Amino acid sequence: MIECEKPQLFISASQNSRMFEPQPRCMDIIKDWARLCPPSPLGILDLAAGYGVEVQALKDEGIPVIGQEGSSDMRKHAVTKLYNGLVEDLHLHQDGAFGGALLKDTLIFLTPKQREFMFTGVRRILTPGGSFLIISELYDLDDVIRNSSDNIWVFAYDEKEGRNYKKQVISRTICTPEKVEQYAKKYNFSYELVRSYGRDDPLARENRWMAHDGFITKLTLGTSYSATSR
Repeated sequence: MIECEKPQLFISASQNSRMFEPQPRCMDIIKDWARLCPPSPLGILDLAAGYGVEVQALKDEGIPVIGQEGSSDMRKHAVTKLYNGLVEDLHLHQDGAFGGALLKDTLIFLTPKQREFMFTGVRRILTPGGSFLIISELYDLDDVIRNSSDNIWVFAYDEKEGRNYKKQVISRTICTPEKVEQYAKKYNFSYELVRSYGRDDPLARENRWMAHDGFITKLTLGTSYSATSR
């Protein structure tokens, strides 16, 4: 099992307090979206919750939410309780359990195969009319060519030794609104580009991970869809 799909570019959580900072502009968008998600048994699922900042902010608003995170170190230092889970492996969640799914700052690091598993899983766990909000850095073909050798080390936490260690290298994968729209069509979601922005936009500048061009998309599952349909 992969320890995490999101790069942990730190030695210890205490040395990078920026990771715990709120992002008020982005959070306002997430809250407004979450309030409009249809009723469901468990509310919202944050697929890759990181340190749980967005999960806690939704809880503070009284919005039902569950956060999962594949990194044991992030879960250990999270501001709220998170469950162990990977975005591409949602088999533990029941069909139609959630009205909304959130993926923030993670899509760019998922391989095409991981994305396929994720979209299949999200489609299954959403209630009819459920919504999938994706917030991502923009990374197009020109970026791939320009940064072909720009790999990112993933760090995993060794609880026995109490330290992080280099575990594997991942590369960014093409990530554009058009690419998300292709996935939406393939997995029977309706597609909406909520917002696109440049690196000088406040949405990019407040980002805890990196300040780059970005976009926000909303995918909605048809109200007639059921998990058993194909």
